[in-house]
Amino acid sequence: MGIGREGARGPLAESGASEAGGAARRAEEMVLSVIIANYNGRDLLAGCLESLYRQPPKGCFEVFVVDDASSDGSAEMVEVRFPQVHLLRNEENVHYGRSNNRA
Repeated sequence: MGIGREGARGPLAESGASEAGGAARRAEEMVLSVIIANYNGRDLLAGCLESLYRQPPKGCFEVFVVDDASSDGSAEMVEVRFPQVHLLRNEENVHYGRSNNRA
């Protein structure tokens, strides 16, 4: 589900939006952006993402996980189990505010 690592995620990816014409369409259709700042919370993050995709919001949505240089395999877990998520990796723990603003 997805149209490339940096392309659309969630239900929009299944709507048939092309990558070339998809940017304008994504801006019009996007209803919700979920931003999750994470630091060594792999198990909690997995549960959060599982819950989100098990009971997704109505309308088009996207999910961003900003990982603050976790050492517990959080980023790798997201890449493997939730490839539809926009994963941003910080090289160091910049804490919640900066991580949230990065997305």
